[in-house]
Amino acid sequence: MHKVQVARVREIPEITRLLWSIGKTGMSTEHILDFDVWLVVKDREGKIIGCDALERSGKLLHGHSLAVAKEYRGQGVGSALVQYGFDHYVNRGDTRVVFTYFWNRDFYERLGFTRADSKFYKNVDDIGRRELHKSSMTLIRKKE
Repeated sequence: MHKVQVARVREIPEITRLLWSIGKTGMSTEHILDFDVWLVVKDREGKIIGCDALERSGKLLHGHSLAVAKEYRGQGVGSALVQYGFDHYVNRGDTRVVFTYFWNRDFYERLGFTRADSKFYKNVDDIGRRELHKSSMTLIRKKE
């Protein structure tokens, strides 16, 4: 099992480099600092190999920018990040929402997410209004 930690501000440049290395080039350091919390997984040498940003809006917890270094994919890093975020941050609300591109839908569905009505979240949630794109869908997982 991978150990998930809350990132420190001094680790933001390393998170930025990870995001850029996998093609998420639109994330400036200033934008990265806007999220409520960043979760990270590190390798044995202490290098960040995976990250996930969380942002709260009312009873919704949004996951943003889940990223895993290419050489660590398929080893449970992404699953550990999503599950940790769900277990430790959804407790103050009742739903975790992910706006995802079609290529990673199966990943989230394996973790218990289901497709939601994008129009509903777009209308009731500021984050949903900002994040909903033509090429994305809304997936949700409710607290049990």
